[in-house]
Amino acid sequence: MEKVFLNSDFYYYKKGTNPRLILHSGTHGDEYEVIDLVVSACEKHFDLLPDFVLVPYVSPSAVRQRTRVNGDGDDMNRIFTDSSISEEVKLNMKILNGLKADLFVSFHEDSGQECFYLYDGGYESDKKALVEAAMKKIREEGVCLLNGFDDPSDPDLGYEFKDGYRFWPRVKDGRKDGSFITTWSLNEEITKRAMIPEIPGKVDASKKNAIINALFELIINWFL
Repeated sequence: MEKVFLNSDFYYYKKGTNPRLILHSGTHGDEYEVIDLVVSACEKHFDLLPDFVLVPYVSPSAVRQRTRVNGDGDDMNRIFTDSSISEEVKLNMKILNGLKADLFVSFHEDSGQECFYLYDGGYESDKKALVEAAMKKIREEGVCLLNGFDDPSDPDLGYEFKDGYRFWPRVKDGRKDGSFITTWSLNEEITKRAMIPEIPGKVDASKKNAIINALFELIINWFL
């Protein structure tokens, strides 16, 4: 993977010149355990992946602090708009603007959860079999799938999941929830599909790694 620095503190990885896949981790600093696992999975599966960009530390300042909010006290996944004055938002937009990807996967971690769940959004809900196969593999690793609500205490969340899954159909020019990174990317037609896997924070590192490998199998098959 080629490592590209935008400044001394902010970098991303890329493969090739025509990225069809976008990968994010490190959006929230209290979800840092998945970062190295995602980078390692990219290295492990490099030859099987399409051209991609990987931003391992979407918010370097949040990861340094090990907090949900960044150095300015903001949640990066609530301020991602064109009018944002955040330097970290601007740097991430610099990477994303102009891309035309088929899939965007933003890895997150829910520290209070034992069960896995997946947000999925796009203009079409095709390739359900690939998602179902990944879910089956995750269950086989002994990880439960969420049946219930993600986080009722968060005013921007409180969504119900069935068997760890929820799909949001997108409408072109629909601007609802534009301050979420993946939703902004869908609105701007930077990607056709966006997924947010929530890795359960209460499982051990080996199970987190197994979940991420199951998701990378989904990603690889997506482009076959």
